[in-house]
Amino acid sequence: MFGYCIQRRAARLIASAASLIIAIEACALAQAPVGAATTPSTGAATAASGPVLSGGSQSVATVNGTPISRAEVDRAIEAVVGDQKVDPGVMPKLQASVLEQLINTAVLRKFLADQKITPSKEEIDAAITRLRAVLKEQKSSLAEYLTKLHQTEEQLRETISQEIAVRKFVSQQSTDENLKKMFKQFHEQFDGTQRRVRHILLRPDGPADAARLKALSEQAEKLRGEITSGSITFEKAADRYSAGPSRRRGGDLGFIPISGVMAPEFSTAAFAAKQGEISPPVTSPFGVHLIQVTDIKPGTKSFSDARDAVQAAFADLLLKEVMMEERAKAKVEYAPGFPHFKPGTTELDETPVASAAK
Repeated sequence: MFGYCIQRRAARLIASAASLIIAIEACALAQAPVGAATTPSTGAATAASGPVLSGGSQSVATVNGTPISRAEVDRAIEAVVGDQKVDPGVMPKLQASVLEQLINTAVLRKFLADQKITPSKEEIDAAITRLRAVLKEQKSSLAEYLTKLHQTEEQLRETISQEIAVRKFVSQQSTDENLKKMFKQFHEQFDGTQRRVRHILLRPDGPADAARLKALSEQAEKLRGEITSGSITFEKAADRYSAGPSRRRGGDLGFIPISGVMAPEFSTAAFAAKQGEISPPVTSPFGVHLIQVTDIKPGTKSFSDARDAVQAAFADLLLKEVMMEERAKAKVEYAPGFPHFKPGTTELDETPVASAAK
């Protein structure tokens, strides 16, 4: 199973391993009995004319033949936004995003079942007991918790069962051998290495929409070529074109760690670049950057020092790789008329017909 995770997306290793599990829980916890129809007051899109499930709930997608109902999506949205109003213009993308998470939950559930990872009743009972204790400290109860989530205790147990199964699977793969391989191959991600970088920042003149960012990326790529060819030095280009205050220092930002200082997109690119080379244009919330690494200060942390971080990164990448491979094998069909993304993207599919991904 180590092949799932060690070769790809190395620059993203520091992302939290809990991120995917939280997403799974958020969607699974929101599911309620199919027969208990609920319509959110947040401007949900018109229901599709697809197949109807028992209890009158509309199917908006199927995963390997198993339907996901409109009610499940609506309840998941309610669990996330509560009583807050959602801009009707934003709702289709929110619906599509929640639908994708429910699809991923179904795909992961099948994978875990195929792996024959089944938590015991005692493990689930213990988790429920811990949850009750936490809720009691918060002066709440399990009944109130379930009401808030529009969920039954049986469904909560199913959710907890899947979370435990995920953790068991990750634990099985997180051997010292695998973790040490990851630490050795990507040691700069974990050992405290710092890189001295300089950059040129191009900011959009107005809202950072796709068209403006594309134009800035093209401008940055042209500038990169001029620097690489020797037509202008990096320092002079930074002084002339950069919108950042570091332009007065030739774009120098000093030494930065892998995380916690710069935007993740910036740090990822900086730690993926070779010393001396100028990165391709990098888009961050601040604009478009050209980045150059001018020095590297090696880290001193050992594997033992960094083990927790390595394990979290390994788990995160493992789950992403599993999800990517299992999703590629799954047969996913969308009902016409309900918002969903084009397969493999976060772009809404405007085609008013059923769509399938294999």
